Amino acid sequence: MTSTYAPLKPISNGPKATHPLNAAPPAAGSTKASTPDVRFCSQCRRTLSPSTVYKWCEVCRLKDREKAKRKKQRALELAAQVHAAASSVPVTPDARSVAINLDGDDTDVEMQGPGAVVYMHTKRKACEMESDTLGAVPSQHATSETEYQTEGLFTDALSQRMRDSRASSSTVSAPSYVEFFGSYTIVMDPNVSAVRRAKRTKADLMKSAHLQFGDLIKYESTTRNMSHARTYWCACNPAPTPPAILAQHPASQPHATFASTPSSTPPTIKRTQSTLTSWLSKPAPPSGMHVSRPADPVKVPTPPPGCGGTITVSVVEDASHPLASMGIKGQRIAVRVEHPGRDVNKSFAFEH
Repeated sequence: MTSTYAPLKPISNGPKATHPLNAAPPAAGSTKASTPDVRFCSQCRRTLSPSTVYKWCEVCRLKDREKAKRKKQRALELAAQVHAAASSVPVTPDARSVAINLDGDDTDVEMQGPGAVVYMHTKRKACEMESDTLGAVPSQHATSETEYQTEGLFTDALSQRMRDSRASSSTVSAPSYVEFFGSYTIVMDPNVSAVRRAKRTKADLMKSAHLQFGDLIKYESTTRNMSHARTYWCACNPAPTPPAILAQHPASQPHATFASTPSSTPPTIKRTQSTLTSWLSKPAPPSGMHVSRPADPVKVPTPPPGCGGTITVSVVEDASHPLASMGIKGQRIAVRVEHPGRDVNKSFAFEH
């Protein structure tokens, strides 16, 4: 008997049966062992050992240690050269002192005295010249100008000099001569004139450096470089105020009520014959001739009682900074303090 049915075909369940996630897991024996990640040196790109914990290989780390040793050796040799050069300079009141810090890349060098040399790529801290020979009153304006980097350094140096002067004046010995001449530069404010800047500087010095400004001696202004200078008396040692004198009243008389009261009108002076004769005997001046009076004496500014020193504040337009080519102007503020004072006719109010 023949079958009338067609042969059976496999039934497909769609794409779900052929998806990789639905595939049968591999056999247990066919699983491969996982290999660790390969690491490279960050300096030379050599392959690092799996057990090392460094980012550099052994060769690069050895080279770095040798480089650090050579750098330290060069720093020590440079320090020895600087100390040898400093020791060869003779010790004078104007000698400079060098202090080098080898901890950081930037070295701070402190020097004293004019014309100090800056070693390496350093930034110099300006210091005022300290010398006891100025007490002998040398030639006029012997101290050169010292430029300070900031207003704060300038104020600190001036305050220290004034404190030393006050301390010396309080002792038994006479105070030594002080001549301070320093300056600093600021950015010019177009709304503040040179005259106003000088007056503001005076007010700031009275608060910060405790300078005692007296009367104004003279002032100068120039329109060529927008400059202004003002010179004042130094009132650091004013004269003592005299004690008040009480009016002495006469003792009361026992019979004062019966004393005669003087008349309020002055007594009349009677002219005698001798008075009239002496007046007529004087020669009369010729007609058209005026009697000359003695000329008034020329008034010369005399210093007030005290030290007689002077304080000069000058403001000058400055274009020495690198931003001057871009149109940014600056102002150089210079202050000269002389204590005690010298000849008034030799003092000047303008510093160029």
